[in-house]
Amino acid sequence: MLTPSETKGVAELFNVPVHHTPSKAKTLKQWQLPTDKQYDLAVVVSFGYFIPPHIISRFRLGAINVHPSLLPNYRGAAPIQHAILNGDRKTGVTVQELDEREFDAGRILNQKEVVMGMIYRPL
Repeated sequence: MLTPSETKGVAELFNVPVHHTPSKAKTLKQWQLPTDKQYDLAVVVSFGYFIPPHIISRFRLGAINVHPSLLPNYRGAAPIQHAILNGDRKTGVTVQELDEREFDAGRILNQKEVVMGMIYRPL
C-alpha cells in the first residue's frame, strides 16, 4: 500500500479536494476535471505533465507553479541537478503563473534565492 504524501494528508485534513490524473496517461490532453465542483486555484509542484488550457481555464483564479530554480534558468525537469552539475553558486525557487503554451514560461510572481553550499569531494 502506498503512503499518501504529507501535502495530500494536509489537504484531506482540511477537506481540500485532491484529484489524481490517470495513472497510465502520458498527457492530459483528454483528461477532464470533475464537473460537479467549482475550482478557485491550482497549485502545481514537481508535476511532470503539461497542463493544457482546458484545465487551467477551470480555475477561477488561474494556476500557479512552484519551480525549484530561478526561472528562466533551468526550465523543465531536473533543475537542481543541472545547477549542481554546472557549478552554480546560487539557485532558488520561483512561484509563477502557469503558461498555456509551454513549461515554466509563465509570469514570475516571486523568487527566493538560495546560496548553494560547498560540495565535499574526497581527495
